[in-house]
Amino acid sequence: MQDELKSVPKGDFARRQDLNEREAQLRNELRAYSAGWTDHLSIDQLRRLINQAERRLAEHYGNRLSHTSGAQTDYGGGLDPQILHWMHRAMDQAGDLAGMKAELARLKDKLATLEGA
Repeated sequence: MQDELKSVPKGDFARRQDLNEREAQLRNELRAYSAGWTDHLSIDQLRRLINQAERRLAEHYGNRLSHTSGAQTDYGGGLDPQILHWMHRAMDQAGDLAGMKAELARLKDKLATLEGA
């Protein structure tokens, strides 16, 4: 675009104006496109959000009962492993584990896109 603008004679004001307007339009389109995938977040902001999302996931898994809470001997005691598994699945669903993982993946993708740019 700049090369074409340089090659236009100085007296061809209409053509120069058209090229300048086209360049401005392209810049606006590029700005609008990039604003959509960055959500106006900086790399540092994304890193902080990723840390928060990872912390929420760690807390979620930290609230689970240990697998050693299940019955380990033939003498009874502990929780039935099937009940323990059911409790963990219910906690995952109530805590939106799938949503937390999807959000973390989305944030990491954005960060990779920005760092690669």
